[in-house]
Amino acid sequence: MNFCIKLPSFLFLPLFFILINCTETGHQSDKAILDEFNHLSKETQNFFNSNTKVLCACLKEHKAEYNELLKAAKPLTDDLKTGKRSLNDEAVQEEIELKLMPGIAKFNNCNADAPDPSDEAVSKMQDDLLHFSGASVPGGKSDDKMHRLSLALLRKHCPTLQELGSNMDLLSKTLFASPYGQ
Repeated sequence: MNFCIKLPSFLFLPLFFILINCTETGHQSDKAILDEFNHLSKETQNFFNSNTKVLCACLKEHKAEYNELLKAAKPLTDDLKTGKRSLNDEAVQEEIELKLMPGIAKFNNCNADAPDPSDEAVSKMQDDLLHFSGASVPGGKSDDKMHRLSLALLRKHCPTLQELGSNMDLLSKTLFASPYGQ
């Protein structure tokens, strides 16, 4: 049951996205990963598809706000990338808390309204995900495969919002689990 509670956030945020440009390579790999996804149980497919649609609706509803947040965060993230500033700085933490956190929290809660799967569906999804991506430590090959699936589903269900979702996730990762400035 603990899996059920953590599943939506595990699936989408922060592990579910990675910033990948919408290149031909990305689209070519969509077919392969979606073909593999289509061999999973209907419960797993329905869960991922419905959660992606909820995320798409959230991105659409808050698109202007998220774009403004990304624009406001750019000077800070640029400084973090170049080492001019560090996440360990108190001023940086205060800036994140006051200026960026409300929007990031809203994004991280995009799927809060998504329905939880039944216990039977959770059991099937656990088996599917183990076979689909394998078990690994966070940041391992299974995470990469889940990222690729996430992006493929976003491109399928809301292609015009996929980049926004990826950029929001990257911002969240940069500010809360970043190697920049560490």
